Amino acid sequence: MTFGSAIFMGLVLGLIGVMANGLFFCLFYFLIYKCVLKGEKHISAGRGCLYILFITYIFIVAAATILLRKNNDGVMRINLQPFIQYRTAWYSCSMREWRNILLNIIMFIPLGFMLPWLFAKLRSVWKVTVINFALSLLIELVQLVTRCGIFETDDLIHNTLGALIGSCIFQMIYDIIVDKNVWFGKIVLQLSPILLTIAVFAGFYIHYNQMEFGIMSQTYIFKANMQRVTITNQIELSEERTKVCIYKTAGRVNAGEMKAFAEKFMDKINVTIATEKTRKLDNVLYMYGKTGEGRDVCLGVNSLGLTYSYEEFSDTKNERKEIGQKEWREKLEKLSIEIPNDAKFIEKENGDRFFETGMQVDGTMKLFGWIDCSYYDDNTMAINNHIVNCKSVKSVSIMSEKEAFEQIKQGKFRSGSRINSLTICDVMISYEMDSKGYLQPVYKFEVVVNGDDEEIAIPAYREC
Repeated sequence: MTFGSAIFMGLVLGLIGVMANGLFFCLFYFLIYKCVLKGEKHISAGRGCLYILFITYIFIVAAATILLRKNNDGVMRINLQPFIQYRTAWYSCSMREWRNILLNIIMFIPLGFMLPWLFAKLRSVWKVTVINFALSLLIELVQLVTRCGIFETDDLIHNTLGALIGSCIFQMIYDIIVDKNVWFGKIVLQLSPILLTIAVFAGFYIHYNQMEFGIMSQTYIFKANMQRVTITNQIELSEERTKVCIYKTAGRVNAGEMKAFAEKFMDKINVTIATEKTRKLDNVLYMYGKTGEGRDVCLGVNSLGLTYSYEEFSDTKNERKEIGQKEWREKLEKLSIEIPNDAKFIEKENGDRFFETGMQVDGTMKLFGWIDCSYYDDNTMAINNHIVNCKSVKSVSIMSEKEAFEQIKQGKFRSGSRINSLTICDVMISYEMDSKGYLQPVYKFEVVVNGDDEEIAIPAYREC
């Protein structure tokens, strides 16, 4: 379950909790405190409701951060590097990562506001901030011990920032309404945490929009630890910095364009669209339908470059069936998918089949990408089409092969596992699509990592 989903489920359970806490509070206050203990302290209806909301809020936070979290396969995970979540969100080009950062801040704003409202002794910004830091630290420790989350320095920072914002907002309102002690400088100071937070996120947004090209998801986030890695290089690497072109594709399109593309594709292959099932998840629009033969199909269109996946379903259990290039071209033609005559048809030992196209002999490129194909014994197929139209927009100077190799030696590449040995077998210049839909050059190193064949991609162009 994602953090956002946990928040949603926490809110649903929170509504139930409001009613349960209200019932519990009434029973405790009127039956036990008033009748049994003969208590004389009076609690107004408004303050009683506030206590109920506060308890419910604590329950929602506990549900979102601990109770609804799944176990991390029994592994304790710690990340003490500050602000790494911003690097992850930036280079992953992930709205989900940005959303999680914001949710971690917003989630603790109510606590920073409610504590001084409920308890007069806590009407001090520094006291509320310290209490919220301690509570956030407790949550992170519980997540670590129960293996239901990652102990992250960034979570402590964001949670504490949220509480600071909430506390400052309360203090400003209290000074205006109750103390009548208001002056411009004090208000600016009280608003500074939220203004600085908005400025930081606005800065990321403005900087991204001012960039000529997009972000390369192949850029490393964490440095791989290469101190004890045995590195062997079997090839000669050039030290020459060459010039290559950057290409523009359809770019990132909006939801309306994705829907129009999907409807046109379905219409071409005579599929009746099940409109009620159409949905959009993050950057992908999923459209379902039924062929004239009654077979269910699903089309997933990506907003970036209008690449897509297409899959057919049947009621029978199926296994992959191997077919040749000619048969595949015929089947793709029926889906109105034209494969360039000079596209390479690649067959791998694991059964993968795909067409690949790119740079022409004369050095030009109008189509780039690949389309992988799977065919099954029940006559269904699944394809992923990553072939895009492109045109040259700019010639740029890129780093040399030797410089790219230095990046690997320094651990500046994407790696999902611990590395003991690494052998460089080959290198070539290729292209990958950035977050704005431009095809940027990357060095692709064919390597052997811990005895397994892998590929390491190093972005070759750095925008100044």
